[in-house]
Amino acid sequence: EEMAEVRCLMGSKVVDVVLDTGLATMRLNSSDVKCLHAQVGDHLARGGNAIGQQVLDDLEARGVAIHGSDTCCDLCNVDLPLEDARLSFGSSKNKLGARLRKLRRKTASEQK
Repeated sequence: EEMAEVRCLMGSKVVDVVLDTGLATMRLNSSDVKCLHAQVGDHLARGGNAIGQQVLDDLEARGVAIHGSDTCCDLCNVDLPLEDARLSFGSSKNKLGARLRKLRRKTASEQK
């Protein structure tokens, strides 16, 4: 029933492509490495993604509401202006690359 609705909204061809290639072009049993959020999305969309399931299990073990909360739906509600949402995401930047470069420079200077 749900898949019939999705096929009606998106078209059978689009649904077939997503189910065949997965999100972020992840094929089942592929050796491609994708981001964890892509693994979770693939698992939620198609199922059978062991990495995505493990991430969800780990998040749930840390107390994250993986099935949503009473406030996270605000971000999916297109009728609600984002500034009125009860939940917001702060800006953050992955600084791992900068930290690794700094560590490599420090290690190189110490070896001289």
